[in-house]
Parts: sequence; C-alpha cells; structure tokens
Amino acid sequence: TTFSETGTDRVGFVQANITRDCTYFCNGTPVGSRDIVQVDQGLGLIPGNPLYNKLQASLTRFLMLKKPSRTSTAPPPVLVMHGRFGNVFGDL
Repeated sequence: TTFSETGTDRVGFVQANITRDCTYFCNGTPVGSRDIVQVDQGLGLIPGNPLYNKLQASLTRFLMLKKPSRTSTAPPPVLVMHGRFGNVFGDL
C-alpha cells in the first residue's frame, strides 16, 4: 500500500539518542544516575503529509543506602528507581 498515486513513496526519517550517564562503581555496585532520551521523526515527503513521531525517556537512579567502611570490600546496599515515559503519534 502506498500513499501516492504513482505507487512510490518518499519518506525522510531522523533518529536521535541522548544518554547522560553519571554512574560510578562502589565495590562493584553502580551508584548515581542514568538518563536516556530517544526521539524518532518520520516525514512523508509527498502531498497529504503523513507524519510519525516517537519520544521515549528512561530515567534510572541508583541510591546508595549505606556507605561502606574504608576497609570493606562488600558492595553497599543500593535502592534502584527506574521510570519510563513514551509517546507516539502519527500516520506514517
């Protein structure tokens, strides 16, 4: 199935990923924050203008509940909080 009368569709598509990673390791356990944002955009380059858009955000926090002593090699207890948001709309 095509959108145009000629049977040939033209589509422009752009994708972007942004990652912010501020984690570090404490005795082998990740601590800190990590954020990921992904955006996909598609545009139909024909009359009728089909459109596609997708946004996804993922947020993770690694919270150290108790600091280990200087001589300890055991990993500290960590609370992990994770959230995700997504949005899609379009016709493409």
